[in-house]
Amino acid sequence: MTPFGARVLDPHTLLFSLGVLGFLMTLVFLSFARTLPEQRAGLVAWSKAMGAVGAAFTLYFFRGHAPLLITFVLANALVFGLPHWGYQAYALLLDVPPQRGWTVGLSAFGMSGVLISYGLGSPHPVAFFTISLAFSALLAMTAWLLLRGLQKRHSSAMAAAMVAYALLSVGFAIRVLHGLVNGVDHLVTQKLSLAFTLVPGAVLIAVCSICFLSMAHELHMAKSIDTLAGQLRAQQGLVAQRSAELSAANAALVERARIIADLYDEAPCGYVSLAGDGTVLEVNQTLLGMLGNNRKEFVGRDLRTFLAPASRQRFIDCLTAVMRMGRVMDRELDFMFEDGSTMPMLLSMVAAPGVESNTTSVRATLVDNSERKAREQQTQALQQELQRRVEQAEAATRAKTAFLANMSHEFRTPLNAVIGISQLLMQKELPQDSTRFISHIHQAGERLLALTDDVLDLSRIEAKEMRLEAVAFEPLALLNAVFALVRQQAHDKGLALRLDIAPGLPSQLVGDPWRLKQLLLKLADNAVKFTASGSVVLSVRQTDCDDTRAKLRFDVKDTGIGIAPEQRAHIFDPFTQADNSTTRRFGGTGLGLAIVRRLVDMMGGALSLESQPGRGSIFSVELPFRIA
Repeated sequence: MTPFGARVLDPHTLLFSLGVLGFLMTLVFLSFARTLPEQRAGLVAWSKAMGAVGAAFTLYFFRGHAPLLITFVLANALVFGLPHWGYQAYALLLDVPPQRGWTVGLSAFGMSGVLISYGLGSPHPVAFFTISLAFSALLAMTAWLLLRGLQKRHSSAMAAAMVAYALLSVGFAIRVLHGLVNGVDHLVTQKLSLAFTLVPGAVLIAVCSICFLSMAHELHMAKSIDTLAGQLRAQQGLVAQRSAELSAANAALVERARIIADLYDEAPCGYVSLAGDGTVLEVNQTLLGMLGNNRKEFVGRDLRTFLAPASRQRFIDCLTAVMRMGRVMDRELDFMFEDGSTMPMLLSMVAAPGVESNTTSVRATLVDNSERKAREQQTQALQQELQRRVEQAEAATRAKTAFLANMSHEFRTPLNAVIGISQLLMQKELPQDSTRFISHIHQAGERLLALTDDVLDLSRIEAKEMRLEAVAFEPLALLNAVFALVRQQAHDKGLALRLDIAPGLPSQLVGDPWRLKQLLLKLADNAVKFTASGSVVLSVRQTDCDDTRAKLRFDVKDTGIGIAPEQRAHIFDPFTQADNSTTRRFGGTGLGLAIVRRLVDMMGGALSLESQPGRGSIFSVELPFRIA
């Protein structure tokens, strides 16, 4: 990247080292391309970039010992392969269409100055201008590509590479401005030649190679995790399917056993034993009750005498069929009462095995067909009603999901604007009163945004999609922050607000400070909201401790309205307050304590309540933490 004739320091050792490092990186990335086939295209492109820059620095090393066509023109042509293929490599890795026309065009522009300087004898600094401008643009394109990638997926390696490319792009741009302002001779000083040849090369070969390899590994791991997650979901679906099939089979077996038990033990239908000629041998009490006869009137008589005339021939046909086929099912017969009315029944008959044809007995089952039809109609009506209610429930669920998504977006947009503008104003030098007012606006905006998140938080907790963090934090600072957020509200109501911190509290703990702050703030807000006069005290003390863990007890005590014993069982349910009058007087959605209870459960703690109506309440939370 340094034109011929430039006055430079003697960087031969560094140039040779960078050339060797470039070739080593080429071999390293080619080997990784074989082990990471899904990122093969990007890794091969990066190995090309490393090979090009390694060759360029090797040619630079031979400057003064070889023709300028090789050590200057060819070397600079090769060095443009670094930003060109580097951009292509990142584009392929991020699955973005590469802008090959731009990179080739900018490389051609950079080489134009080299060719002009070499071929036409123009001033040497012309090459510095074109090379610097081309490198600045190419590196800026890569930095912009990485910045867009960061908007989709957070990656420390991607962020580091973006910063490196951005700084190098700015450096080359400053180089051009420096030459324009101070004269072109400054472009070819030894310090600048050394800085803009060795430093960018070292950064791009070493730092950016490490970042690129880290990004490739992150993508490989992400795809592996996605593959495993897909396989797990498939297995879970298969297990769920098999479980459903097993449950259905078990239900069918249970139902079958119940039917058999009813049939033999309780005989819910009419049951009669017949001789081959239709004479009644035995009858159960159920059939006698259905027809209004007694056993003496029924046993020993031909069953046809109890049938309507139109059904007698059908009964004879059924007897003939059962003797021939061994079974007759669901033949409709009409039994006739003494008053001439009829009862439709379904007749099913089975021939008893092992009996001679002339003495075959028949077991018959008689079912009231009108009742069966009524049950079928009722079942059909119930199924239709159940389907309608299922559709209503699904529609309500979809409407709830859409409402939460839309409302959260509608609330978040203006609230984020208010919070963002207030943050900007707080950074300005303003009069003291204005700063205080803006601080109040900022705090109120954050609280309103937190309230907006309550519904979404509860939904995520219920769906088991919320995950707790484990980071180091200072409990004292967190408690002071909670105290500060509710102080103005307590002051406006004339309440005494006190923070009571017992001595010996660890200076740093490991846990989820945001969720801890969230649940403490909700308890403190409730205490202030439901206290008309008196005081609210937030106290904390250590209940258990060893070398690695500590258990803290947080108490929020107020002198408010209190909670009746019969209302405490439901006070932590969603959308629940003490009674309807509480909602009318103090407002609120009833989600705060429900979220508190679920957060405490997720954090492995315990939540308790002591309260007397008219005298106040004490909400106590015990939580375990690791000591940082």
